[in-house]
Amino acid sequence: MRDVKAVAVRHDLSPEQIRELLDFFGESSKATSVADLLDAPFKPKPYLNPPNSFATLTRFSDGSWPIFYSALEQNTSGLEVFHHYRRYVGPEGRTHSLHYQAFACSFEGSTIDLRSAVAKWPDLIAEETNNATCQDIGREAHNAGVSALLCRSVRSPTGTTVPVFARASLSEVELGFVFRFTLADGGDFFLERVPTPS
Repeated sequence: MRDVKAVAVRHDLSPEQIRELLDFFGESSKATSVADLLDAPFKPKPYLNPPNSFATLTRFSDGSWPIFYSALEQNTSGLEVFHHYRRYVGPEGRTHSLHYQAFACSFEGSTIDLRSAVAKWPDLIAEETNNATCQDIGREAHNAGVSALLCRSVRSPTGTTVPVFARASLSEVELGFVFRFTLADGGDFFLERVPTPS
């Protein structure tokens, strides 16, 4: 909860946006059930992302359709999350941490494999995540009823990311470790596994 409130304060969110953020993460900053981990990206968040209902601009969504970002490999997922969490950890000059719940789930659905399409569409692995080419690909896949894409990871060259468009294709959540991302005074960034209570 403290992490969520810190993000809300730093980004000057309205009361409606804070409520939506707390609902997204759960009142205790943990999902109330493991299914919430899968459900949250597919729930509309109109106050957080006006005028779009589901998300801010991301690689494969302009925010008007839901998307669940995942990866085939745990290492790829960690590198992707590490990259994006850096924006939310806090200002340099003071130590601040965020927590991340790793989990695995099953997928069953249709896919389009774009891993070999980078030569045709280099934006698939461009550093800038908000780009029109990928959003057009995501829109076309979503509108065609494709469940997910298989893409090369930008952060892990041998890894595969899996942007999922269909909630019904996801099931069987298995919780993993909780990780702490810390930006220390001086700009050093640390990732550590939080010990599991015995």
